[in-house]
Amino acid sequence: IWTRKESLIKCDGRGLRIPLNEISVTDDDISFEGKRIYSKDLNILQPQYSISLSSEKEILMEEIREITSNFLTNY
Repeated sequence: IWTRKESLIKCDGRGLRIPLNEISVTDDDISFEGKRIYSKDLNILQPQYSISLSSEKEILMEEIREITSNFLTNY
């Protein structure tokens, strides 16, 4: 939940001036000030670590994919 809220406040640009308790987090998105913010979680390091990305545009979430070090070395 924290990484999703953190990604929203960075996406919005106001940072911690946004009250974190006013951000609603669900499985697929974040709601804040009547806007739906799309969110995607990536677990690329280890299972206990999480990275979250946020966007106001759903299409961006569909285009994001994980690139592994094996992909980069074989590219």
